[in-house]
Amino acid sequence: EAKKGVMEDAYASAFKRIKAMPKKERELIIKSMIEKAQNEIEIGFVYASSIDKEFIDSIDKKFKIKPLDAEGGIICETQDGKARIDFTFTAIFSELKEKTIEQASKRLFV
Repeated sequence: EAKKGVMEDAYASAFKRIKAMPKKERELIIKSMIEKAQNEIEIGFVYASSIDKEFIDSIDKKFKIKPLDAEGGIICETQDGKARIDFTFTAIFSELKEKTIEQASKRLFV
């Protein structure tokens, strides 16, 4: 239980740092997410928090922006709603945590 608590604290601390990244770095990440999504789907809608909305507004392409209740990142969706890519910080971090938890545990508790 103690090991699990340490791991959860480590991931929570890392996620807190991601959410608090500098504005310029956050802007670059959001723009990179848009570019990556454009390579996978034809974006009709971008769901974004009020913080990240301003970065999308500065991109040449004019997407329909919808509000998103998230701690950062975006969700891109096709016009017909049939395809969606979740690039929210929570989704990305959750996937990263899932992929790295075993290795991180081994390094911390060897």
